[in-house]
Amino acid sequence: MTVLSRDEIGNAAADVGTLHGLLLAFGAVAAAAFGNVLARHAERIGAPLQSSVAWSMVYGPLLLALAAFVIGRRWTFDLQSTYVFSLMYLAAAASVLPFLLYFGLARRRGYTTASYVLALTPILAMTMSALFEGKRWGSVSLFGVVLVLGGQYLLLRAPSHPHEGRATLEVA
Repeated sequence: MTVLSRDEIGNAAADVGTLHGLLLAFGAVAAAAFGNVLARHAERIGAPLQSSVAWSMVYGPLLLALAAFVIGRRWTFDLQSTYVFSLMYLAAAASVLPFLLYFGLARRRGYTTASYVLALTPILAMTMSALFEGKRWGSVSLFGVVLVLGGQYLLLRAPSHPHEGRATLEVA
């Protein structure tokens, strides 16, 4: 991912805002990993996929509300139709549907395999940026895409481990 985003990383200022962004990015990775652990637990106890995703979608806004309260942020809501429709799109098409697809894949193919799909997210984001914002791809970024896609190909071709998701300790 570093090769894919080299230009953006190289152009970033070394300031508090950049550090804040990095901390948020690392926090998001940790939260996603924690979410996978919780989803795996829900699967083990037999919780239906749809209700697990629904409860997860409730916990997120509650945590955001708590964080806003703690830091003293005021809540506002824009009643303009463009805002309401974009919020509905983000809730349904960009959140609920992808989570159902991702965790459905995780339950079918395993959580480890499904997590590799997340490596494609930066490529999708950069493609959208190229389509809608005029981002230009340099040769290093294109090489990064080749590395990510090559890694995905190798991972999906690898034989699955019969104990995926369980930590094992082998003593020689």
